[in-house]
Amino acid sequence: MNNIKLYVIILTICGTLASSIMFLIIKYLSSELNTYMIAFFRAFLGLIILSPIIIKSKINVFKTKNLKIHLLRGTINSISMLLTFTGISLIALEKAAALTFAVPLYATVLSIIILKEVIKIHRTIGLLIGFIGILIVLRPGFIELELGSLIIITATFMFAFVIIIVKYLTKTDSVITIMTYGLTIISPILFIIALFNWQTPNFNQSLLLVCIALCGTIVMFCSNKALELAETSFVMPFRFTKLIWTSIIGYTIFLEIPDVWTWIGGMIVILSVSYIAYRDALNKNEKKFKDDLQN
Repeated sequence: MNNIKLYVIILTICGTLASSIMFLIIKYLSSELNTYMIAFFRAFLGLIILSPIIIKSKINVFKTKNLKIHLLRGTINSISMLLTFTGISLIALEKAAALTFAVPLYATVLSIIILKEVIKIHRTIGLLIGFIGILIVLRPGFIELELGSLIIITATFMFAFVIIIVKYLTKTDSVITIMTYGLTIISPILFIIALFNWQTPNFNQSLLLVCIALCGTIVMFCSNKALELAETSFVMPFRFTKLIWTSIIGYTIFLEIPDVWTWIGGMIVILSVSYIAYRDALNKNEKKFKDDLQN
C-alpha cells in the first residue's frame, strides 16, 4: 500500500470519527437546546472558522457566476440539516448513521433523472441491493417505523439534491467557494428560523456548539480531500467505520444496544454504493482508454 492510499484511509476514518462525535454532541445537546439553535450555530460557527480563509482571499471566494444555484443549494441544505439534526435526536445513533449511507444511492437516482445519466445494469443491481439494505435497517412490518427514521430518510434524500448541485458547481467554482457560499446562505436562513425558537446557550453549551462546528469542518475537509486523492470506490468501504464509532458511542454514552439488523442493512448499503462507484470507475477508465486509442 502506497503512502497516498494510507493517507486516504486515515482521512476517511478521521472523517467518520468526527462525524460520529458530531452526532453524539447533537444528540446530547438536543435534550437541552432545540435543533433550530443547534443547526444555526453549526452553520454560523462554521462560517467563522472559514473566515480567515475568506479574509486572506480578499473576498475573492465570493466570485461566482452561479449565485442562483448557490441560493438553491443553500436553501435545500438548510432544510436537510434541520431534518438531520432532528432525526439524530429521535433515534439510535447507529441507525441514523446507517440510513445516511444511502445518500449516494439517492444521488445516483437523481443523476439519472436530472442529469440524464445512462442507467446501466450494474447501477440497477447496485441500487436494488442498496434499497434492500435500507429496508433491512427499517424492517417495516416487523418493527414500528420510527418518525426519526422517516425524518433521516427525507433529510438524506434532500442532501442527495445538494450533492448533485455541488457536482454541477465544481465545474466552475472552487470547493472553498462552494463551502463559503453554502454556510453564508444557510446561516441567515437558520437564524430566522431559530429566532422564533430562541434559547441562549450557556457557557458549556456554547463550547459544545463550537465542537459541532469544528467536527463539521473536519468532516468536510476529510471527505473532500479523500475523494480528491482517490477514487470513490476506494474511499466508500472505509466510511463503514462510522457505524462502528456510532455503535460504540451509542452504547457507552446513551446505553443504546447495538442492533444486528442495522449492521447487516448498513453493510449491504455501503457495499452496494461501493459496487456502483467501482463499476463507474471501471467504465470511466475504459472510455478514457478507448478515447486515447482513437486519438
